Amino acid sequence: MNKKRLAITALAAGLTFTLAIRANDSQPSNVDAREAAIDPTTGRPAPEPDKDYEQWREAKGMATPVSKIRAPAGFVVELLRSALPHEGSWISMAFDSQGRLYIGIEGQWKREGQGILRMTLTGEAVNPVAVELVENSLVECRGLLWAHDSLYAQCNVSTKDRASGLYRLRDNDDDGRFDDVKLLRHVPGGGHGLNDLTLGPDGFLYLIQGDQSSLPADWQPEQTLVRNVAVDRVVDVYGYSHEYRMQRPMEGRLIRTDADGRLWQVIASGMRNPMGIDFNPDGELFTYEADMEWDVGLPWYRPTHLIHLLSGTDYGWRQGPDPWPLESPDLPPVGAVVGLGSPTAVKFGTRSHFPSKFREALFIQDWAYGRILAVHLTPQGAGYRTTWEPFLDGRPLNVTDMEFGPDGAMYFLTGGRGTQSGLYRVRYVGSEVEPASTTSSEEQRQRTDAVRARALRRQIEAFHGRTDPAAVQTAWPHLGSEDPWIRHAARIAVEHQPVVEWQSRALAETHIPTAITAWLALTRAADRSVQEALLGRLNAVDWAALTSDQQLHALRVYELCFHRMGLPAAETTASVLRKLNSVYPAQADAVNRQLCTLLLYLGADDLAGRTLRLVAEAATQEQKLHYLNALRAVREGWRTEELEAYFRALGQLRTVPGGRAYPGFVEVLIADSLAKLPADRRPWAQQIIEAARPAESQHQWSYTPRRFVKAWTMAELEPILRKSNDRRDYEAGKRLFAEVGCLQCHRMGNQGGVMGPDLTQVSSRFGRMDILRSIIEPSAVMDEKYRIVIITMNNGRQQAGYVLQEDDRVVTISADPWALVREKIEKAHITARQWSPVSSMPTGLLDTLTSEEVLDLLAYIDSGGSTTGEAFRHSQPNE
Repeated sequence: MNKKRLAITALAAGLTFTLAIRANDSQPSNVDAREAAIDPTTGRPAPEPDKDYEQWREAKGMATPVSKIRAPAGFVVELLRSALPHEGSWISMAFDSQGRLYIGIEGQWKREGQGILRMTLTGEAVNPVAVELVENSLVECRGLLWAHDSLYAQCNVSTKDRASGLYRLRDNDDDGRFDDVKLLRHVPGGGHGLNDLTLGPDGFLYLIQGDQSSLPADWQPEQTLVRNVAVDRVVDVYGYSHEYRMQRPMEGRLIRTDADGRLWQVIASGMRNPMGIDFNPDGELFTYEADMEWDVGLPWYRPTHLIHLLSGTDYGWRQGPDPWPLESPDLPPVGAVVGLGSPTAVKFGTRSHFPSKFREALFIQDWAYGRILAVHLTPQGAGYRTTWEPFLDGRPLNVTDMEFGPDGAMYFLTGGRGTQSGLYRVRYVGSEVEPASTTSSEEQRQRTDAVRARALRRQIEAFHGRTDPAAVQTAWPHLGSEDPWIRHAARIAVEHQPVVEWQSRALAETHIPTAITAWLALTRAADRSVQEALLGRLNAVDWAALTSDQQLHALRVYELCFHRMGLPAAETTASVLRKLNSVYPAQADAVNRQLCTLLLYLGADDLAGRTLRLVAEAATQEQKLHYLNALRAVREGWRTEELEAYFRALGQLRTVPGGRAYPGFVEVLIADSLAKLPADRRPWAQQIIEAARPAESQHQWSYTPRRFVKAWTMAELEPILRKSNDRRDYEAGKRLFAEVGCLQCHRMGNQGGVMGPDLTQVSSRFGRMDILRSIIEPSAVMDEKYRIVIITMNNGRQQAGYVLQEDDRVVTISADPWALVREKIEKAHITARQWSPVSSMPTGLLDTLTSEEVLDLLAYIDSGGSTTGEAFRHSQPNE
């Protein structure tokens, strides 16, 4: 990080780094003056690229009115009940066999209430819902399910009375109360913890859990279908320390258990924080996977996406910079890449009374951006291809769960993080006539083929997790299948058999598509004794005869061969280096990124010119940053013009928007690159970096001393703010945004810092009075994401920082949100910890402004930095 910027920010900000926009205490904000972009597919406003995840803060005091919720034509949305203060915030729901609705209360986030409510729909217009508390000891049941004449709950939080884990609740004497609340399995929960559960067509329970939960202490590894788990990324590609690598066994996971919770079988793993799961009519299971929003713009960022949960699959989420790319050959095809969001529930519309288009859809909820999306799945081979469209959206609409009731309507909840909750119903009242079923012969053939393909995949999956003499013989012919779902299942089936039974066959395989998949299995199942032979076969493959996908598969075999078995003998390493050097660069970007990584790992020293051409051709900043990061390790073979191009590209990265981790990574990359130059060349490179920043960006970090005008209060500014907000001065507002220090911590458009929320879209959520109050009283409301905890240790030392990770033994914190150096503190040494009560945003920011300048600044913020803002409409020239 630039030292001058850090010094200015630290002087102005003190302990923490945030601007917590204060929501209206009585009802959601009603301001939406900016014109939204129109989605050409739906003709409806597209979700704004809002990166600060703050809309949920509007949900205070009352549930969102249905007038603020948009739905497709023919659908009506009804608010059935708003949570009362003592009823807490609602996060899960399930219908029982009598049509009664159970709702899990969050029980945290400084809001009253915990346990489980039962709601009965009365049919009355005035009081449509009767409510009773039927369980009062469980905290944060993120998943509820009625099955086997019982209510099952995944309880995520342990208390002195109840441990976290899977519970079964029964009413044995039929008095309407649960007299038997039994912990079936204690499972340590956490932030990304114990989430939803559902009943499978096989009668088993399926539980989804996040990457901050753990497996039970008595879990038996032989029960898992996910084998041979490792990081499986070449070490330190992005310069991070080893402490981030596979801290939890198998990360987030899918569990199958029986009605009594005795079985605890890991079916799939390698996820971050999927919240919901559901089966479709074909018996296939799906979830919606969360992203790590801090990593937006970094090469390893994985956006939110749909996951088709398949037997024995590791989906590749890893901490730090190690997540597998979504196009990784280890993964089955990924569906419905949505982008930024906070996934909650998923539910198929199978039981709905909606038109057929939506009955066949998978509905997925996005808590952060207040929307429910409809994902449409079309059978393709043994899997599905997907498209998605908006179904419902509102602001705020902090959706937490949904179910389809006995009446065929969709019921959904809002809530979470202590926000106001509501129970809503969505009914179809339109007059759409269902089209007559007209399936062409070609469509019928495709459906029949899909059924056969799924049946074949399941036949192969039956070998997962068990040894069977027939497994290799059955699966081997499908290792080279053009159907990626079948090929994936076949590889896992082979991996689970004793390697001695198929190792020689893999090395002797001549059909190249089959061979590459078999070699990939071999890298996971065999030891180092096969490495020389395996690399010999790989080096002999005709690269030009491979498709781009096959090239990517072959490179993954190289990577796992090195990561799991180490570097081979020097002569073999040199032959691999010659082979990969001869084909770099290739045609496909994914292939080039993998080639670049492997060549870097193998010590290639002539990458500069070829890789800089790829930097110039890169379509995204993630691609560009990947190549630039690789080049920082290249010490020799640089020409002067190449060095100049390299440092110019690094300087340009500073002005590109990204997530909270992005600026810190870029600054470390720049500092490390400069440090590897001879001392006398560093000023030259620094000048190139600074010159690469646009003129406006160079100015943005300057600090302009200003004279004191007045210690403004809300009481004094409120009457002024109620004046007409037109004819404001855009240039003055823009200048003041930089001069008073806003730009140090907040982005506006593609300029500014990331220590606080992005303010570009702030007016779509908050009014000018809310914005003003957050500036004058910055400590009144602070977002937990940005708050600092102060830890006191038994030696008297105090350490302040952001809690990044926590387990039963260690708390990992960072004193700087951009820092890559983190401190681990043993819990045994901690005597106290408390939140800092003071916001990093200093008070008195407006005290150097006149009242007119205050109005200009607020108008600029309200406009999102746009000259077309309402306040500037009558102040533009030539009007």
